[in-house]
Amino acid sequence: MTLLPIVARELRTAARKRDHYRVRFATGLVSILIGAWILVAMRHAPPQVVGKSLFGTLAILSFLYCLSSGVRITSDCLSEEKRDGTLGLLFLTDLKGYDVVLGKLVATSLHAIYGLFAFFPILGISLLLGGVGGGEFARALLVAVTLQFFSLAVGLFASAVCTAERKAMAMTILILLGLSFGPPLLGVAFGDSNVSDHMGSLIPSPLYNFRVAMDDVTRNRPDHFWISLCVTQLYAWGFLLAACRIVPHAWQDRARVTESAAGTRAEPNSIAGAERSRLLAINPFFWLSARGRFKGILIWVALFAGALLWLWLWAESRGGWLDETTFVMTSFLAHLLLKFWIAAEACRRFSEDRHNGALELLLCTPLSIGEILRGQQLALLRQFGGPVMAVLLADVAFLVLGMERIHGAPASRTMWLMTYGSGIVMFLLDLWALSWLSMWLGLSSAKGLRAVVAAFWRILILPWLIFGLSMTFFGLLLFRAGPPLFPEMVVPLYWLAVGVIIDLMFGWSARRKLHEQFRLAAAEKPGGRTRWFFSGRDRIQPEV
Repeated sequence: MTLLPIVARELRTAARKRDHYRVRFATGLVSILIGAWILVAMRHAPPQVVGKSLFGTLAILSFLYCLSSGVRITSDCLSEEKRDGTLGLLFLTDLKGYDVVLGKLVATSLHAIYGLFAFFPILGISLLLGGVGGGEFARALLVAVTLQFFSLAVGLFASAVCTAERKAMAMTILILLGLSFGPPLLGVAFGDSNVSDHMGSLIPSPLYNFRVAMDDVTRNRPDHFWISLCVTQLYAWGFLLAACRIVPHAWQDRARVTESAAGTRAEPNSIAGAERSRLLAINPFFWLSARGRFKGILIWVALFAGALLWLWLWAESRGGWLDETTFVMTSFLAHLLLKFWIAAEACRRFSEDRHNGALELLLCTPLSIGEILRGQQLALLRQFGGPVMAVLLADVAFLVLGMERIHGAPASRTMWLMTYGSGIVMFLLDLWALSWLSMWLGLSSAKGLRAVVAAFWRILILPWLIFGLSMTFFGLLLFRAGPPLFPEMVVPLYWLAVGVIIDLMFGWSARRKLHEQFRLAAAEKPGGRTRWFFSGRDRIQPEV
């Protein structure tokens, strides 16, 4: 009998896939561009300073890449099999739980492993520049591999427990955030407000691996690195073993209850008859998409928990929490939460209905495409309208407080007003663009998670890349000597212009495609890849 037959088969299959080479090439290219940007921007600094900056930047990016691997790759690998009803077929043979789990781990993690290995040669340039020792470099590589294994194991565990894609993804995110930030927050809550005096509470946090891998920390606490690394390894192996135990029995859960059936049974209790009739009179698809007892409540719970955490940190800081940096970071995190939630919710309904065939049946009714899209927009407004208004009120309060705290030249107050005001405008435009783009990608993509990631890449990451590269180019050309050729207040306006152009380009394009290609996309067989930038009309082909 072949040892781990699924692993052997997946390795042979993956060796013939071009996607793995594309991912490795793309990751290496991005790391090269970032490294080149740092080298050019710091060309006048000493080599040791440049090497340290290059190492720190690429190390942080590689660690974030590793922690997100479980959310992007393994959080839906087993739950997708359960939804399709194919997981139980594997256990009709003599396969064990660890055969399936390890096979899925190998099959899905090769992308992430190849991408991580593409970081390492660029990271090694810091050794040639100086400022980074061989031990520090080796510890960083070891931490990156450990964090990736930990994240992939958490994703496998969540995928084994859950059936719905977004529930598995949400569980993965909550576990990663809870283990990363929970121990330090508990240490501060039950100890002194100075975290550095309670380093013992940081050891259970996987993020502490990154900090303790640096020479300045390891030199004072050499034992913390290995203890923290072992704790993270124990986390990873624990989640992996739990997934192996759960998988042989998890496939049976689908026969007892399904998500759609649960939603149908909960419907009479979640929406009263009068409310149901009112929503149906407005738009039938509005009622269909707005169902769910806790959909709107969960957003308020998340914002309320964040507000309580913010107030607690303000009380612990004894008034030192109120500054411009805190205002910007609070708004950024709140905006990011709502943008991600809206993108996930906007693509969910179309993605699920397209995969189970319900969307084709819906198109056979007298409902027009415009009414379906309007119903989805009304459902998003009903679910997120209140939380968005609450965040906007908080933004206005932070804007006013920042204006009162700034003492000095009127130019500083004007700069704060323009910067923070641009962020509020971009928040609203991003929500509009994400809603339309996520609906289109959810309708035309193979998986909902890929649609959310692709929408985030286009609306949130691409503008920052364009802004960063262009500002570097302007800096090299215009700021060589003497005063700058354009005032500092032009920078937030330029950032706003880049964001507006990207939002309008992708938002209007997605809106047009939804109105023109909705029926073709709904009839297309699920499959294929989600394109990161553009998805042409010729990609949508009706199934014959």
